[in-house]
Amino acid sequence: MLAACALAVAACTAAPPARHAARPAAPRATRAPAPAAAGTAAAAGTPAENALPGDPHWRITHPGHLYQLEGFTDRTDVLPGTPFRLFVSTTAGSFRGRAFRMGWYGDDLARLVWTSPATPVTDPGSWVWAGGGVHAGESLPRLVGPEFDQVNPAEPTPRPIEVLARSPVSCGAAPTYSDVSYYVAASGAGVFDAGTEDWICALPAAGCPAPAPPAVRRAIQTATANILTAFAAGPAGRAHPAQELIPSTGGRPPLLGTT
Repeated sequence: MLAACALAVAACTAAPPARHAARPAAPRATRAPAPAAAGTAAAAGTPAENALPGDPHWRITHPGHLYQLEGFTDRTDVLPGTPFRLFVSTTAGSFRGRAFRMGWYGDDLARLVWTSPATPVTDPGSWVWAGGGVHAGESLPRLVGPEFDQVNPAEPTPRPIEVLARSPVSCGAAPTYSDVSYYVAASGAGVFDAGTEDWICALPAAGCPAPAPPAVRRAIQTATANILTAFAAGPAGRAHPAQELIPSTGGRPPLLGTT
């Protein structure tokens, strides 16, 4: 299952300048209309959404220097639930992604609906994590991107299935979660799901704007090597059968229709 939100990014620690291909436009905040100007949107149920608490921190109060932070999406507009990608170029050592829904919200004009989360490890004893130096409950930040997968036992799900890491995610009105999982197909083949496309950002030469921290890179690169080695020897499921492990969601419900 894939989910997506509109994104905003905020740079953190400064770093040496990087090369850039294009000159960015000057940052500018735009003001959303009040409910009286919403017209047809109000008729579609927008007042109930606008009554939710807002977050005024969407405004750009400390614009960066020229080329310090640039970003764009691969699509100019999307329908609700449609995934898209965010590309960022920055001279900062790290950055954080946040998504806001624009609206009235009591004159705050936006509501925070998503922040790039960390991914806690649920099964450090798995062969996937062997040698990666991870322990139960350890968080692996900067792994969950705007697209994510999750295990939903209420839907048809291969069993046994092993959730290797589960991350809380807030994308839209309801909080939910993202899973890293493994199961074995009837043929004996192992099936691994990284749970997010941003897994590659911890790999060498991935080209992501902000690489994962060193400890995260070690864990993910070791796990990736373990997976590729086992799959190359194949069938991975015979050497590494899946163990049933579906941890608690912490009260966060699955998205409807996900597997």
